[in-house]
Amino acid sequence: MTGQLDAEEFAELAGDLRDVPFGHTVERVLEFVVKALSCAYAGILVHARGRVETVAATHPLVAELDAIQMECDQGPDLEVIADRHGVLIRHAEVDERWPQWSEKVVAAGIRSMPGTRLYPAQTSIGSLNFFDCVATPRKTTSGCTSWPNA
Repeated sequence: MTGQLDAEEFAELAGDLRDVPFGHTVERVLEFVVKALSCAYAGILVHARGRVETVAATHPLVAELDAIQMECDQGPDLEVIADRHGVLIRHAEVDERWPQWSEKVVAAGIRSMPGTRLYPAQTSIGSLNFFDCVATPRKTTSGCTSWPNA
């Protein structure tokens, strides 16, 4: 796969997941999305019963990045869960919205992140996040690509 969704691969994944336990299904979907978006890591953060926890991730670093938000009491997931549909961090080194979080995430090697809120109805249950080790510039006339708009 070259970073673009391949309908045949997606159909194959869907067929493979028919009889697979839910937890494994989530992991396989995250792995597929990491390839499709050409990002380094992906994870799902869930907010339930007053707790926030990483329930699925393609790498242990994702849970560490989520924990940083809880330690700092700031970060994109906390804002997404509270009142936003999504967030886009194109370059964590210069993003000023969550300075403590950004500093620690950059130290961990992450440079960009889109995330979107997960909600079955009006109530937010968590967020789906993608992380990469390179900054993602806006699309330019030179042909640079970027994350989908969040």
